[in-house]
Amino acid sequence: MDKNFFILLFKRFLQGKSTEEEKFLIDQWYDLVEADETMQLEESEIKEIGVQIWQEVQEKTKDPSEITGYPEIRRKRFSIGYVLAAAAIFSGLVILSFFLYYSSNTQNSNLVSHSIKDSGMIQTVNFKNDDLKIILEDGSVVFLEPSSKITYPKHFKDNRRDVYLEGNAFFEISKNRTRPFYVYNKQIITHVLGTSFTVRNNKNTNEIEVSVRTGRVEVYENSELVKKVKTNNNGVVLLPNQKVVYNENARKFIETLVDVPLPIKVDSVNNKEVKEAFIFYDKPLSSVLNSIEKMYGIEIVAENEAIYNCPFTGDITQQNLFNKMDIICKVMNISYEIKGTKILLRGKGCW
Repeated sequence: MDKNFFILLFKRFLQGKSTEEEKFLIDQWYDLVEADETMQLEESEIKEIGVQIWQEVQEKTKDPSEITGYPEIRRKRFSIGYVLAAAAIFSGLVILSFFLYYSSNTQNSNLVSHSIKDSGMIQTVNFKNDDLKIILEDGSVVFLEPSSKITYPKHFKDNRRDVYLEGNAFFEISKNRTRPFYVYNKQIITHVLGTSFTVRNNKNTNEIEVSVRTGRVEVYENSELVKKVKTNNNGVVLLPNQKVVYNENARKFIETLVDVPLPIKVDSVNNKEVKEAFIFYDKPLSSVLNSIEKMYGIEIVAENEAIYNCPFTGDITQQNLFNKMDIICKVMNISYEIKGTKILLRGKGCW
């Protein structure tokens, strides 16, 4: 825990973004520590903090008229020096409260606790309302979502790269076949060589979701955390536009497609998605589906092979994948459903 945490904590309070747990820490800190006169904050910041504290005091007091003395008289307590003094004296209290808050309901908290004790480990928590961009030593980029935490080494090992996530994050991993990248998140491990993917946690359903944007990832249970329970789950391998949902209670992996599949064709020079027209005139459906499969990397299978010969005419360039499928099915008098990581077509077709 360092001075940056305390400064950020007060900036969040100033902006009205503090959580109840953060306000509690500030209250404990404010009541128990004496002020330091050095390195004052800006006058406007001090006054605004005082006004906000005064408003909170009034809200929590039965008879506000009994309180005298505008809080600005205590302005010295909000100097930067005061913040640092508090950090030194009450770091134990703050670290404990802070860690319990962000590690609650986390089954791999022991793993993360052990990691941060090792030398050279960095722990980052996103207090912002927007994603926090973190560039790791190997050039990999992590977009850490609000209220999420990631722990990683300042220097990765020669033969592997390990990070520990609590919450949600999007990863863009630099390719290095000799140093695989591992993301530890509760009971699962995501193993990659070089790709981009998202890891999300749903606390309400106790589910972890890993979705792949590019490349290929392997997701499996963390044997260290489930070693007391026999498992038949060997994990799954995911390709672009695929995701897996792992239920912590049932300990099952369910594979399916991402909510919004995106084109996987990328211009290697400009690193942009390839724009391709989906305009067809009296083309057999097999040709239409083949173009869609190549664009999204998703297999489309017809239950009735006669459907493939049905002619299709239309412009579906501007539609997303599922809208494309809706239009095709309406024209062809068929239906589709998602079966695992495939799209299955049903019906006689051709009207």
